[in-house]
Amino acid sequence: MKATDYFRRKVQPERPYATDDAILAILEQQADGRWRFYGRAPSGRIMRVVTLADTETVHNAFYDRNYREESL
Repeated sequence: MKATDYFRRKVQPERPYATDDAILAILEQQADGRWRFYGRAPSGRIMRVVTLADTETVHNAFYDRNYREESL
């Protein structure tokens, strides 16, 4: 998985749930061909993943507290 230096040094150490496997599972969940960049993490909570413009390089990942069930 490609990721920014910021993500590796700042985000991942502070958010142990933002593992490479959890993020890849979210990015691969898109069955309809669209990129939504959020999905259910293994914990059952909704995780939002922010990428660079190339849609491959992860820049940030976090649990989305503002998520509403009708959004997904």
